[in-house]
Amino acid sequence: MADSLLDAVLQNLSSILKVKKTYRLLIAVSGGADSLALLTALHTINTDFNHRLFVVTVNHNIREKNETKADADFVSSFCAHLQPPVPCIVKTIPAGSVKELASIRKTGTEDAARILRYRAFEEAAIEVSADFILTAHNKNDMYETILMRLFQGGSPKSIAGIPLVRGKYLRPLLTVERASIEAFLRQRNIFWREDKTNFEQVYLRNKIRHTLIPVLHSVFVGWQSGLDTAIARIKADSDYCDTLLEKKQKKANKFWQKYRDASLSLDYAFFTSFPLPLRIRLIQQACNLLEIHKRIPFASIQRLALYSGKKTVQTSGIKLFREKDLLIFSKADTHIAHSQKMGYLLWIEKTGNYKSPIGIFEIRKKSTGIFIFLNPDYEGIGPFPLPLCIRSWLEGDMLTIKGGKKSIKKLFTEWTVSLAHKENMPIIEVRGTVRAIYGKPFGYKNRFSENN
Repeated sequence: MADSLLDAVLQNLSSILKVKKTYRLLIAVSGGADSLALLTALHTINTDFNHRLFVVTVNHNIREKNETKADADFVSSFCAHLQPPVPCIVKTIPAGSVKELASIRKTGTEDAARILRYRAFEEAAIEVSADFILTAHNKNDMYETILMRLFQGGSPKSIAGIPLVRGKYLRPLLTVERASIEAFLRQRNIFWREDKTNFEQVYLRNKIRHTLIPVLHSVFVGWQSGLDTAIARIKADSDYCDTLLEKKQKKANKFWQKYRDASLSLDYAFFTSFPLPLRIRLIQQACNLLEIHKRIPFASIQRLALYSGKKTVQTSGIKLFREKDLLIFSKADTHIAHSQKMGYLLWIEKTGNYKSPIGIFEIRKKSTGIFIFLNPDYEGIGPFPLPLCIRSWLEGDMLTIKGGKKSIKKLFTEWTVSLAHKENMPIIEVRGTVRAIYGKPFGYKNRFSENN
């Protein structure tokens, strides 16, 4: 069983990497069984390939300081004692950052930690010029992900599970079960660390792992095989629809085109010639082209896909209407009454330029701290510490003033801020607290929190 893990890793890598070429591979290692097995397997088989191996480990600063630091120290020591040693990069997420991002995104600690972790992977990959980033997702993770997305109403493509390769990310253990991973490590007397958060039932994945899956094992023996078959059928249908739409678009040369400002147009007759599944894909194409990254409810996508051409349809911050022979797709106008606020959020961890719906923010470091610039303001606003968040106004936002706190909504009313400016004016937030209103680019004053 243990040797089969090496065979699986070798086979999966061979299906992706070119023969007789040396790669720079960055391995994400947490100190848990999965990632240690991946590192050990790669280190073992690398004697035949001579790839350049590097490791990145991330300290999320979610748990107790001593515990989370001990994980990083364990990984560093493990890498140093390998023969030959493997360089290890330790990335530390500032304490409180995960909690802050979770409160902003409102999607939970698990999602926020994943976003910051993958940012750390990307930074490390740049530092070592890695060709690929390898993660230790295994077959058990695959089933957990499929079940989670299924009950969340995921798309056919998302329900198909975790791909072996996506962009620069490789998952060589994806065909290996957890039991084989632990057997592989025990055979080599390799100990691993257990993250106690993996057993906390507050996380959805843990509920699926520790509550739902044991029930499936007891009620539906061999349920994985049935799920594999169902997913294969869903994937086959989904791939067929994707290929069919691609061929028809190329043959007819009918693609979304830029229309006026930030809108897209498509031949209306071409759109209505398709059945619902292909129309849904055309709507999703438009969302991607307009860089609408927020999750759009399927009910809204379906409503847009069923458009009859008679009236303007506006839902979930998207507007669809017909103009002669063209179908026009755009982000909803924030001036229209009852339209949904689009909003924006930028998570800033370092200096540089950051694109947003209202322009490009430039983050500069001065002697006194970090300053933020947005045209046409050339003086900027600051100083602030990193990391910080630049976002649109939210109901309930408060700013500390002399004598207490005041709602930003009330300040906007006092300033006679227009609806469009109210929705777009940047709010600067640091560690979950509003530190400033950046009003100057819109013709208003900047306002700092008194505890800034």
